[in-house]
This record gives sequence, C-alpha cells and structure tokens, in this order.
Amino acid sequence: MSAALRTVVVFVLTVLLVDVGRASENLYEVDIEVENRDPATTSQALTEAFGRVLVRVTGTRTTLDNPALAAPLANAETYLLQYSYLAEPRSQRPDQDAQGSGLYLNARFPPTQIETLLRGAGEALLPVNRPQTLVWLTVEQGVDRYVLVPQQSESELLRADLEYFAADRAIPISWPAYDLEDMVALPAEQILELDLNAAVQASRRYGAVSVVVGRLVGLASGEWIAEWRHALPDQMRWDQARADSEAEITRTIANAIAEGVAASFGVRADPSVASSVEIAVTNVTSFKAYRDAQKLLESLSSVQRVQVASVNGTQISFRVFGDAGVDAITQELGLIEQMSPDASAGDELIYRWEPSR
Repeated sequence: MSAALRTVVVFVLTVLLVDVGRASENLYEVDIEVENRDPATTSQALTEAFGRVLVRVTGTRTTLDNPALAAPLANAETYLLQYSYLAEPRSQRPDQDAQGSGLYLNARFPPTQIETLLRGAGEALLPVNRPQTLVWLTVEQGVDRYVLVPQQSESELLRADLEYFAADRAIPISWPAYDLEDMVALPAEQILELDLNAAVQASRRYGAVSVVVGRLVGLASGEWIAEWRHALPDQMRWDQARADSEAEITRTIANAIAEGVAASFGVRADPSVASSVEIAVTNVTSFKAYRDAQKLLESLSSVQRVQVASVNGTQISFRVFGDAGVDAITQELGLIEQMSPDASAGDELIYRWEPSR
C-alpha cells in the first residue's frame, strides 16, 4: 500500500456490516419544504411529494415519464391520505442550512392505492425488502487519499450525504468495516482501479448481492469527479459523473445506485406468468410466528394473496399466489432475513422462520 494512501482502520468484531437502516420504512410519506400555506403552494408541494413517492416505490425516475401517470401526477390530491405542516423535516442533510423557511409539508399516500395505480400503468415495483448495497469507495482531496469507512471524522459529511440521498430513494446502503481481513481481500489500490471482480469477492463475507466500487476526487475548484462500477445479480453497470459540489456528486451516485437496484429487483406484473407455489415454513412455534410469517409473505410485491395449505406441527405450508412468476417470489424471499432457505423438494420450497433476526 502506498504511503500516500491513508486508510483509517475500524475493527468491528461483533457486527461486520454497518447497516444504514431500513430505508424503505417510510416509502409513502414525504416532507417538502414550502414558503407558506397558500393553496397554490400546497398544491405544488403535493405534486412534488406524490412524484417522489412514486419514484420510491418503483425505484426509478423513469416512472415520472410514463404517459399513463401524467393525469394522476396532475391530480395528486386525489391520491392523498393526509397532509400536515411541520416546523422541521423528519430527516435532513447533516450540513443543511437551518435558515430555511421553517415550514414543511408532510404528505402521506395510501400504499394499496399507489401500488394499484403503478401496476395498472405497467410499472415494476421495487420490493419493500430491498437489498443492502455495499459501497467500497476511495476519496482523494489534494494530497489526502483514503478509503471511506465508518466512524471516520474526516469523511463524515461525504458518507452521511450518500446515506441521506440513498435513503431519500429508499435504498439502504452499507459500508465495509475495512479491517485487516478486508484490506487483504481488497487492497486500497484495487478500489482505486475499480476492480469490481475483486470487490465482489471481498463482499462475500457480508453476504452482499449489490456491490459498488468507486473513487471520488475533489478538485481545488470545489468540483468533484466520480467513477464507479456496480455489480448486481444480473448485470454490471459502469458510471461516471462530474458535479459542482460534494452534495451534488453524492446525490448523483445515490440516484445511480437506486436505478441499478430497481433494474435488477423490480417486480412487474405479468398475467401470462401468473401462478401459485406452495411454500413450507418451519420453526413456526407460536401463533404470533404464524401471523408474522403470513403477513411477511403477503407483503411481497410479487404476491397477490396467501392462504394456509396445511399445518404439521411447527411446519406450515402456504399456498402463495403471484402475478410475476415463481422466480420473482423466490428472489424476494432471498432478501428477507427472517426466511432462511432450508431445502426444496419438488414444487415445494422450504424456509426456516428466524424471528430473532
């Protein structure tokens, strides 16, 4: 490792993957800064909030270009569940100027109605249970070069901004501990070289299915240059960008990550592949576990309805009906930590219920 390349090492012995949190918890609720409470201002803010919710649910900004959604976007109030005003947003960028208007419109929209609208418009829905994207990133500013890692004060704003903009798209991201094991598996020079294959191999210890490796360069002019590669189960993406500020470059990276995740994990309804599959869940030791497992299955974007097929001790078999094919159902199940694959026999899939996860 070159002397110029400083890496701040954080040893994380109990939790290797630094979880930013479940970014998808508030898909249908948005805060918009407003100047006043006038009807025209409120209407404009509701339209913006509605558009942001649609993008969160599908994962892609191309949703806003769908002609079938033009009329709904022009009549956001029709789909509104409720709205109110706040003195402060529920979340904001760490360095956001506190000298704003001091007034925010909080808008909430009904999940079922929104999903029905998007399905009818032919849009794919990004599952609520979304994969963590593991980000390996080097930063260069002047003579300083370092790997972006948790609990690193000098890069706290960069890291926090990327997390903030990713969360705004409801995309959870994580950082490697970059401890000794990581440094051996993926030396900093390989991150600088955007060695995606090496990054994917190093990410196996974290169980990541979405991996980004990239580099950021801050120029003396205040501009930023970024280049990154994104590995997903069915594709690899290569992007680059230039922006006038650190905030804008991190927003660009977060948006690109979201578009990649949506392209790989979005679930599009297709009547031609509508089907049902029997899924057995073991280790169901209480009525609460049964209800939780059933609710979880019912929450999948690829599932229309769920019914109990049979009960045998602590194993419950569910008949799961979907409109996007069996592969879409199993892909979503693969993202749920409470369901660990146990075995499969014939047409039956077997998962072990892990309520403590």
